[in-house]
Amino acid sequence: MLGRQNTVEFFRILTLEYLFFGKPRSFAKPMSAYKDFVADFPQRCREVLRLASREAQAHDREVTLLLLVASGSLVIPFERLRPGMNSKHPATDQINFPNAAARLNELLSENFLISSLWGREVGSWEYSHLLVKDGGPDAWDELRSPASIRNTLYVNQILAVIRNGLAHGNVYTTGDPIKSLIFVSERRKDRELLGHQYVRCSPADFAELLDHWFEFLQNNQISQADVARSLASAA
Repeated sequence: MLGRQNTVEFFRILTLEYLFFGKPRSFAKPMSAYKDFVADFPQRCREVLRLASREAQAHDREVTLLLLVASGSLVIPFERLRPGMNSKHPATDQINFPNAAARLNELLSENFLISSLWGREVGSWEYSHLLVKDGGPDAWDELRSPASIRNTLYVNQILAVIRNGLAHGNVYTTGDPIKSLIFVSERRKDRELLGHQYVRCSPADFAELLDHWFEFLQNNQISQADVARSLASAA
């Protein structure tokens, strides 16, 4: 019987095995429990990405693998550590891992283009407001006149759109083979829907962002006391 904390990883590996082998293989040994979901879990996701990358490329599934890994490794730590989650998320990881939460808060307030998540020229990154129409990206006028990310945008603005796109299934692609990924999110003020916004980038640039995200999480100082406090709160 799988423990509660192992369920997410079980289904992700099961999905990969169906994707690359046609059927799930038997597990050689039970999976070890996660130490936490803000450093240990995303690093396991990174390992899965590395282990499966060659097979994914051989079967023309590298973008699928990238989105699969990002859906867990970006959304889960972001939700558990981001500011304002103390009273909302039952894991209370912002309290359990205060140093990691503080570092994320600092990162979110940085200029995206010069942050540790990117830190170079704009590349393929675009951000703009969006009038969503039926027919998908081909019908969206804003994509015909792309707006490169400005040097005044913060990490929080970009990651929030990517997070919402992944969490709510608002992810689109253009081209065949795939040339760009599009993440769409609502724009709201005082709960009133004002419209939508999007972030677009190439798969290669998104893979680079995800790798920088892994590095950021790995460099967080998660002490044994923090881990013990987290396990105690989950008991």
